[in-house]
Amino acid sequence: MAMTTDRMREQSLGIQWPTLLNPSQWTAAGPLVGELVMRLLISLERARERRQLLSLSDRALQDFGKSRADAESEGYKPFWRA
Repeated sequence: MAMTTDRMREQSLGIQWPTLLNPSQWTAAGPLVGELVMRLLISLERARERRQLLSLSDRALQDFGKSRADAESEGYKPFWRA
């Protein structure tokens, strides 16, 4: 069974951290600050993914078994909701 590291997951999602937003830099600042920054970054990434989902055509959604209603249901959630 292959183990996926955070770095591998980030690379597969195309996440490229600007120097200022480098997660390891913030986790070194302390566990509370690091956790807060990581949650913010994850929320922002989730919002970006939802915008992309809304931009897909009906045909593209159908390719992976979802409907426009499914996309809108997920896409219009606030960024802080998982």
